[in-house]
Amino acid sequence: MKIFTMIGSPNKDGSTAKIVNEIIIGAKENNYENVEFYVYDKEVKPCIACMACKSQKVDICVHNDDFTKAAKEFIEADVVIFGAPVYFGHITGPTKTFIDRMYTYVVDRNFNIRHIKGKKFITVVTSGAPVEYYASVTEYLNYWLGEFFKMEKLENIKVGDLMGPDSLEKQPEALKKALNIGKIL
Repeated sequence: MKIFTMIGSPNKDGSTAKIVNEIIIGAKENNYENVEFYVYDKEVKPCIACMACKSQKVDICVHNDDFTKAAKEFIEADVVIFGAPVYFGHITGPTKTFIDRMYTYVVDRNFNIRHIKGKKFITVVTSGAPVEYYASVTEYLNYWLGEFFKMEKLENIKVGDLMGPDSLEKQPEALKKALNIGKIL
């Protein structure tokens, strides 16, 4: 079994990464393999609306970047984890660019989906603000990943009030929840 993890934070030791890593620790007990995709370490060019992916001129995208190179792992994954911090009201810009590039999975004007329809997903959304201030970000991800891209939501993890390097350690229930989610995959 395979997991594709997209982490949209520049901080590999930050709260988002720590929570996602707990899911992976739990999942490894069930022999899941994980492919990590740290958006800030990768070249993910913006979609240029060239429509080559719709015309079948290319299989995934005209860009020869890390998004296109990782598409095979994304498509082959049984579960996709989207980890995204909220910096100023929404997901980070590089995370949004990754989601924009998922347009390649839309086949036609009727918005039929290829390659990822039915794939399972988990979201991890973190912020320094209280959860109620950014709950709409999780709703946004659920809509686009679930409703639009026809993926199946397994779980959402939302953790707020993460101000400072030790703030996640003051919320051990978040890490425990993440570990348990991984164990039941």
